[in-house]
Amino acid sequence: MLTRIISALCLIPLVIATIFLAPRPLFALIVNGICTFALWEFLRLGDTIFSRIPPWFTLVFAFACGGLVVHPWFEGHAVLGLVLFVLTVSTLAVARSRAPGEVLVRAVWPAMGFFYLFLFFSYVIDIRFGLRPEIGAALLVFFLCFQWVGDTLAYFVGRTLGRHPLAPAISPKKTIEGTFGGLLGSALVGVALSFTLFDGRAPLAFAGFGIAMGGLGQLGDLLESQFKRTAGVKDSSNLIPGHGGVLDRIDSLILTAPVFYFCLKLFF
Repeated sequence: MLTRIISALCLIPLVIATIFLAPRPLFALIVNGICTFALWEFLRLGDTIFSRIPPWFTLVFAFACGGLVVHPWFEGHAVLGLVLFVLTVSTLAVARSRAPGEVLVRAVWPAMGFFYLFLFFSYVIDIRFGLRPEIGAALLVFFLCFQWVGDTLAYFVGRTLGRHPLAPAISPKKTIEGTFGGLLGSALVGVALSFTLFDGRAPLAFAGFGIAMGGLGQLGDLLESQFKRTAGVKDSSNLIPGHGGVLDRIDSLILTAPVFYFCLKLFF
């Protein structure tokens, strides 16, 4: 627990500083790096063609293709990055597999991971710079707080009041009581967002929005837990002391990033 707290105290100020100070090209570069390491962890959870390729090649190749996705170099940049990744993975799978069934498994898992991470999580860049840049940093902080506050409240409510398992086959420690605590925390963040950046407009609607963000974030967390349970591992890696891997830290943000962006776009 102490290691977890120390890591959080070191990482959170760094994340906040990056959100407020990094220009878009640097911010996109950092997001690309986060997605690259998360994809490397994701690929380690399954038997793919990358299991037989040196890790440095995986990281370099994913970073190059991801760079096309996360930064608007030209029209259709994201499609090009995705197509390049899928075509290369498919070619490698065909060349290195012994049976047709192996080709499908080894090509689909990496393609799914690339789409899941780079296309979904890269919406944090659009939240920061694509809605209203003058308040984009604050919007992104609130987006993170939906999960940070929700996770914290879910942990303490689950520890003190938790009696009924939520999904014991996937994540034995999660409880229904903790889940409701987390949703309450996300709802409070939604109300704070309303009064801080939207002049107190429709606080109940923003509370409902927070509950939706919190619920979707918990779904993303359970989805990654299922991936890890299938692979027989506790954490995606040990890259972050006390917190596991990069994928463990962003799992609740991946599904929520595009939803948050498109919902708030309706307000601008």
